Amino acid sequence: MKNKISRKWLIAAFSVMMGGVHLGAPLFAQALPPGVNGAIWNIDDPLNRSEVGAYLQLWSSGLAPGGNPAPANDYVFTHQLPSMFDAVCSRELVLFRTLYGHRLNEGAFAAPYYGVWDLLHDDAAVRTQFVRYFTEKRLATPLDGDQQALAKHLAAIQDAWFVGDKYDIFGDVTLVEQELISNNLKEKTPPVPAVPPAPRAPDPTPEALKCFEYWLKQSAIASRIMDCLVRAGVTGWRLDTNNPDTKIPDFDCDDYAYIEMAWLRQMLKGRWLDAEYQIYGYSRQCPPDYGVHGHAVLLVRQGGYVWIIDPMSNQIIGPFKEPISDDEIKRLIRELMKGLYGNICENPFDENVWPFKPGTHPHDRYPKKENPPWQEDKGLPTGHPRKGDPHKDMWERFKQKLAECCAAAAPATPPATPPAAPPAGCDPLFTPPATAPDPCNPENYLWPRS
Repeated sequence: MKNKISRKWLIAAFSVMMGGVHLGAPLFAQALPPGVNGAIWNIDDPLNRSEVGAYLQLWSSGLAPGGNPAPANDYVFTHQLPSMFDAVCSRELVLFRTLYGHRLNEGAFAAPYYGVWDLLHDDAAVRTQFVRYFTEKRLATPLDGDQQALAKHLAAIQDAWFVGDKYDIFGDVTLVEQELISNNLKEKTPPVPAVPPAPRAPDPTPEALKCFEYWLKQSAIASRIMDCLVRAGVTGWRLDTNNPDTKIPDFDCDDYAYIEMAWLRQMLKGRWLDAEYQIYGYSRQCPPDYGVHGHAVLLVRQGGYVWIIDPMSNQIIGPFKEPISDDEIKRLIRELMKGLYGNICENPFDENVWPFKPGTHPHDRYPKKENPPWQEDKGLPTGHPRKGDPHKDMWERFKQKLAECCAAAAPATPPATPPAAPPAGCDPLFTPPATAPDPCNPENYLWPRS
């Protein structure tokens, strides 16, 4: 294998690295904050970690040749899971996205998408490595395996020992049976600065994109439906993740992002077929309750610029000239969340931001405890326990609430009060106006499957 890291080189490197370093440091257990009983999902709660570890082991076994997926699908958690499964193992996913980033294609607007869960689904060795890391805090990279992952593992150990910039380690490091093994290596949680950096300011809108921006803002409010749906009760159901067949679904922020994305595609495709859309998820732990809080927003890209939309509050910020980093997206989402929820989290930690898989991406590659997009219920087979039930079938629920909102709001198409006068030279988007999509047709809120 070319550019292979040899065992001899690793031993030599260790002989230099370990001078004066005691590798037998104890494993320090992180104590739970006083008063936390785990009723809110806490990623450090021992019971939660034990159950997630057991579930991941069953999930991994079910993917093996001849494996049975039923035990994982039927697994019952004591506490209610967050709606985004990434949040329950965010620390481990962050590290594995670092180790195997060269094999992934899950950045904003990535095509074809290939995320960390795809890799875990497809590569049994990496999946076993991930489960072991979650359950035992033991990370093992074979010397004759993925050389880039091995090099990144070694670099993380070096950082933890000598720099302490990005990683901590509270256990030993060994070379055993052709594997580099570290115990309790983890990415550090950056300290919250006394004065957090201000979010990136929007860039001036280029003349060539002013018409697009006008229609983007007009499209986002065109039906006046979104605010009604938030208030009308599409959202607010609690998901019973312990019973995937009879669960009561939850229509939350990521589902609103999906319907906003689909509506914008319908509204803008008349002139801007090349506009791209990407949903971003964000999660963090928040004192004092240490519960996992999260949100989802929509990014729209056109002509080298990006706008960020919070569908649940109808806020649009931008444009931002590319590139825009994940750290910048994270800060912008935090600011948007302040507008929605107030300062719910003054000093967050374990923050994680990630691009969602596209709506067209096969959902069965992910743990069953990860909620599918709301529109998946449109394909429920006849006879399914939730099929047609407006309290449990999200497609039926959405159609019902959309009809109620349309009757109440009597939306115009386009809206009677646009966000601003169109820029000079900005032609009407639809010719004739009758070709504009109907905001009361539920099909216009479905992201296409292909």
